[in-house]
Amino acid sequence: MVFFFQRGASLMESMICVALMGLMTTLAAPSFLHWKKQTEFVGAIQHSHLFIQHARSYALSHRRKVYLSFDPSQSGCIGLSTQGACDCHASDACQLDNQTYQLSLSQLSATLTLSSKKVTTISFDGIHGLGFSLALTLFVSNSSHNGKIVLSNFGRARFCADSNELTHRGVPQC
Repeated sequence: MVFFFQRGASLMESMICVALMGLMTTLAAPSFLHWKKQTEFVGAIQHSHLFIQHARSYALSHRRKVYLSFDPSQSGCIGLSTQGACDCHASDACQLDNQTYQLSLSQLSATLTLSSKKVTTISFDGIHGLGFSLALTLFVSNSSHNGKIVLSNFGRARFCADSNELTHRGVPQC
């Protein structure tokens, strides 16, 4: 007597596995999209904050005035330069020591708005790291989260989010 052992899965078993995978994917998709938006927002606000801190740190360590330029247009951006205000949309327009420093928030699926429509460039002096007439608030947002970066007259930058759900991701609530 010869026995034929079944190798692999039957058609019915394969169809059940595909149906279960489809069900799990359908249930996980909204959670994944929410996580993705959270991650993009946290990245945008933290990168913007670190960019501002880098400008102040560079000014102090090199004893040079550093200009921080903002463009809150449709694709908000931030640029650093020692030559004065720069166009952060133009390639190689914002440089420190021949290295380009431009941050486009549209690449992080976020938008940038400023508390003052008149101020688009601020500067940190190279002696104390202070920004004169600096008090400014940058509002960073995406489709599901809002936050802000507050710059004080003393050059200190802090950031926060409007919702409490991002505190475990390192973004305090405002």
